[in-house]
Amino acid sequence: MARSRLLLGSFDLFNIGHLTQLNAVAADNARLTAAVISDAGIAELSGSHPFLPEAERSAVISQLRIVDATCITGPESRWSLPDHDELYVDAGLWDLLTHAGLDIRHAFSVEPTRLPTNPALLSALSAA
Repeated sequence: MARSRLLLGSFDLFNIGHLTQLNAVAADNARLTAAVISDAGIAELSGSHPFLPEAERSAVISQLRIVDATCITGPESRWSLPDHDELYVDAGLWDLLTHAGLDIRHAFSVEPTRLPTNPALLSALSAA
């Protein structure tokens, strides 16, 4: 049976960093699920609101060929995640998720997404 891998992230303003993470976690013999952090989860973790609502972020991710399934998780679901063999977490979210009470001791860290290089997006991000 194929192994299942789960990547937990916000995927807000999907960019090349997210794609790099997904490609790094994807494997030929594994099923990949992207767990999208809910709007409430992002607000709890970072104190800010996402640019795109959770349903749109999940819809974007679900269209990628390397992603087999998506789910949305956050405090309203007690951060529940589907069954998986391996959990991967954006290194930039590690401390925030631990502080929120998620048990990610057995997770693998993936390189954090980088900020976009487009000056307009950088300006929008810093204003948020």
